[in-house]
Amino acid sequence: MTLPHKNNNFTNGTLPRRLPRLLTHLGLRLLSGRLPRLSLTLFLSLFLGLLSSVHAQAVVPDSTVSYQDAIIQATINRIDKLHYHPRALDSTYSARVWSNYLNQLDPEHSLFMQADITTFTPYKYIIGRELMQGSSKFFNVVYAVYYKRIKEAENVFKNIISRPITFNEQTTFTVNRKKLPFPNSNERRAEVWKQVIKYAVLKHYMEADSTGSSLTKKQLGLDPALKAASIDFVNKWYSDYFRNAILGSAISNKFALYLNTAVSEIDPHTAYVAPRDKSFEALITKRFYGIGVELGQKGVDLYIKRVMQGGPAYKSGQILENDVIVAVANQKGELQPISGMAPTQVANMIRGEKGTSISLQVAQPGESPRTVNLQRGEVIDTHNKAKSAIIDINGQKLGYVYLPLFYLDPKNDGKGGAGFDVAMEVMKLQENQVDGIIVDLRNNLGGSLPDVVKMCGTFLPPEPAVTYLKDKDTLSGMGFTQNGLVYYTGPLVVLVNENTASASEIFSAAMQDFHRAIIVGTTSTFGKGTAQTVLNMGKLGDPEKGIQNINYGSMRLTEKKFYRVTGVSTQLAGVKPDIVLIDEMLINAPREKNYYSALKSDSIKLPNYTPLKNNYNYKYVVANAEKRISQNPAFNIITRDLKSIGELSKLPQSLNAATFKTQYLKLKAINDKFKKDNQLPQNEYLTIQGAQYQSIRPDQFKPDPRDAKDYQTWIDGLSKDVYLKETVNVLLDVIKSSNH
Repeated sequence: MTLPHKNNNFTNGTLPRRLPRLLTHLGLRLLSGRLPRLSLTLFLSLFLGLLSSVHAQAVVPDSTVSYQDAIIQATINRIDKLHYHPRALDSTYSARVWSNYLNQLDPEHSLFMQADITTFTPYKYIIGRELMQGSSKFFNVVYAVYYKRIKEAENVFKNIISRPITFNEQTTFTVNRKKLPFPNSNERRAEVWKQVIKYAVLKHYMEADSTGSSLTKKQLGLDPALKAASIDFVNKWYSDYFRNAILGSAISNKFALYLNTAVSEIDPHTAYVAPRDKSFEALITKRFYGIGVELGQKGVDLYIKRVMQGGPAYKSGQILENDVIVAVANQKGELQPISGMAPTQVANMIRGEKGTSISLQVAQPGESPRTVNLQRGEVIDTHNKAKSAIIDINGQKLGYVYLPLFYLDPKNDGKGGAGFDVAMEVMKLQENQVDGIIVDLRNNLGGSLPDVVKMCGTFLPPEPAVTYLKDKDTLSGMGFTQNGLVYYTGPLVVLVNENTASASEIFSAAMQDFHRAIIVGTTSTFGKGTAQTVLNMGKLGDPEKGIQNINYGSMRLTEKKFYRVTGVSTQLAGVKPDIVLIDEMLINAPREKNYYSALKSDSIKLPNYTPLKNNYNYKYVVANAEKRISQNPAFNIITRDLKSIGELSKLPQSLNAATFKTQYLKLKAINDKFKKDNQLPQNEYLTIQGAQYQSIRPDQFKPDPRDAKDYQTWIDGLSKDVYLKETVNVLLDVIKSSNH
């Protein structure tokens, strides 16, 4: 959750080290665009990312030591003065930063040598002291060695990849290598690289031949053509990786990674963002400057997942869905291969100022690359906004509202943002005379605090506070004095999971504490109860002397915690549903409590509040649900699937072709089974139809055909949702036992 955007004396911002992995894992989008700097009131970024604002007239110097030191000093000063509960930068803290940074630079332990680790060891317990002194010495010592080892590793790689590669021996490869020792000799390093290459080739081979049809029991070898293609793919990917690792802005990127590693050990949501990184800003506002595409990731490839209606790419007709991005023009206008780049880095390259040009090289699978030249323009993303549908069951109509993120009002005119859009969807459902409503906040990682409060006003009578914010010295309640355009008083159920976080937890907690809704979902929600402020950092220049402002980037700083109206914090514990369907719905999704540096939970004394009187039989609804869930084998099957996936994923991978195939197909089969088990049998599909305004003539409503297709695809997916089916049963019981 992020608080007021502070712009005093050109301050600071950040992107957590986990963002690229989380975006991919959670299915969130990497938006190619740029938004003008926001003037924010309060907004919540319970999303584990952050906003970066940069003054257009500020300069970003080369990555000199003095510039790095100044950034460190400014960052640590902000943390010391403003952080809600700064931890001591002691030897324990230092050791964690030391270990985590080295593992992020070299996760496979294939670059650094054991002798390098010995060289780095004197810094292991004093990094905190260095940071307090504004020193980047440890970073620069490590980077100098890293640069050297990258060049050496590239030569080792070229030597191995140019020779025949066999897959007959019975050796294994540990995928998660962070706890393994670093190589102690050139020979051992070469052996590690042989394993890395063989694993990469076999993995790509099996992804290209997912059925294993060319690797039969009779044919223990590999198909020569597919093997050659896989080796070529790995060769190209790593060649680009080595090049991008040390060229251009590489040192700046590695420094940002170092500083972000350091601050995230103070708490997982405090983060540093280099000047040009704006991923969170685009995500939270849904409005930006770019070409209007949504990026997806398949293996190591980034591709065009969706072309957004009305954007430059859409209007040009030159960019196609499923186009693989081969290269993007850099700041010099030269096409730069993107293999080995982080997804957020590619998205940042595609963004730019309105009206500027951008060149991309893209290719449909199996076709030759083509170069496309586009002009950046404003794009307002409408794809992942609030939407609704109507579930028809036994003659009753139930409303369903899905909200993926508490996004801001992009035009700031009161006619946008998550709170307004949800109200409009509820109005649509009311016009269709639904008997009850389900609000689905699964995988909603948070967002705008004003929109959370506004959304509460759609379902609650006026309240002085639906949540409280507390910093070191003050406590303030966030509420509303009057309802908005819509006030719905009917039966309500909220569906959550372990990725329901922050702003979503505020809404869920308020609905639960005021007895307004039944909460259904996993054992608990994510458990993020802290609030962050986005700060600009830099140094003011002197225009009269021709001295420009210097931009240090920005940081996202944990300044406050938020509390339920009961005085209990959602930190760590999250919101515990009234009805638990299953412990976990997702594969390996961490909760707040899984992060070492997460702040502790606590409770405070707050003014009394008055819950609403239940107009339904709460005990009846819960008891019925618990009985149904205990008799439903689907949830136990899904739990076993998740356990099996976790166990198989941890096993060392064989580098023997036939054994690797067996392991790969076994894991693929259980993943496929997991996806299937999350769907209802065909004879139990829910009957769902689109929700349309009854007060607007159909001929006045002309959605883009592709949007209509996406909407229908979304509805088709909902109809198979095993969790939604039980949530529908809960809502039916609420209606049945209601006094309405």
